[in-house]
Amino acid sequence: MAEQNLWGVNCIWPFGNTKESQSNDKLEGFQICYPMTSTETTDKPTKVEKATRHVINMLNKITVDALKKFSEAKNVPAPTYSSYVYAKGENDWSYAVKPIYTRTKSKNRAGVNFIDPHKPQRAYIKLSTYGKEKKSNVKLQSMDLVTRNFHHSGVLAFMDLTNQL
Repeated sequence: MAEQNLWGVNCIWPFGNTKESQSNDKLEGFQICYPMTSTETTDKPTKVEKATRHVINMLNKITVDALKKFSEAKNVPAPTYSSYVYAKGENDWSYAVKPIYTRTKSKNRAGVNFIDPHKPQRAYIKLSTYGKEKKSNVKLQSMDLVTRNFHHSGVLAFMDLTNQL
């Protein structure tokens, strides 16, 4: 992966948890925001940034191919199969497998969100964590930065499926 500046670690809270109810005993883990390019190379990515994007795109393609293969055989969990059916009907596989990186949104002067093409695309990457509450620890492994995001993407059995390909 291309070396990039990161701006801190974000907490992951349970779905639907409001800011007011966030506490250390409900903390589920941590994630980082990984920019796909630097702010200086957004329009002209470096070779390493292009290679990183290519690897991530290929991992996404492998995931979509596995989703199609195992969903057609009805060998996936029901939520994954539902995502497959909808994505196939719409002919848009981003409905089945969440894109790993997205464009940054900004607000204009009127407060309306828009996709900002001048800011780097970014990926939110879930970190492997162990321990509870304030004693949580983060364990980093090189491929973990990429594969953990797939686990979050809706293809719950990604690692098992790729072993069967």
